[in-house]
Amino acid sequence: MINHLLTLQDSQPEYYTADIIKGLVLIMLLAGTRTLSPSLEWAVCNLMNHPAVVKKAREELDTQIARDHLVDESDISKLPYLQSIIFESSRLYPVAPLLAPHLSSADCTIGGYNVPVGTILFANAWAIHRDPTLWNDPTSFRLVYSMLRVGEG
Repeated sequence: MINHLLTLQDSQPEYYTADIIKGLVLIMLLAGTRTLSPSLEWAVCNLMNHPAVVKKAREELDTQIARDHLVDESDISKLPYLQSIIFESSRLYPVAPLLAPHLSSADCTIGGYNVPVGTILFANAWAIHRDPTLWNDPTSFRLVYSMLRVGEG
C-alpha cells in the first residue's frame, strides 16, 4: 500500500504529500490495533461465560486442524463454528457502534423519513444488532451455527 501511495505521489505530488501519506499510514495502523484487541477481549469474555461453546470449538479445531499446526487463513473455511463465534461476538460488540458516515446520493426514504440528497447518514450498528424485531433474545450470546454451512456465504 505504501508503495502504491508513493507511486501516486509521483503522479499527483500536489495531493499525495508526505503528510497525507503519513496520515493514511497512521490511520491504518491505529484502526488495525484499536479494533483487534477489544474484539478479541469480547470474544474471549463470551467464551469464558459459555464453556460448552469452547468445548465445541475445540472439537471442531481438533477434527479440522492437526494439533501440531497453527490455524492459517486458508483453514477458516473449514471452521464454520469458529466463524459463528466471531460473527456473534461482532454482532454484540461491534468495533464501531456508529458506522462511518455516508452521504446520500439521491433522495430516499429510510425508516419512514424522507432523506434529501446530500444528507450525511450514520448507521447505528449497535442498535441494529440489538433490535428485538430482528433478533430473538438480542442481548444474549447465541450462536446461529445451523444457518452457517461450509462453502456457503
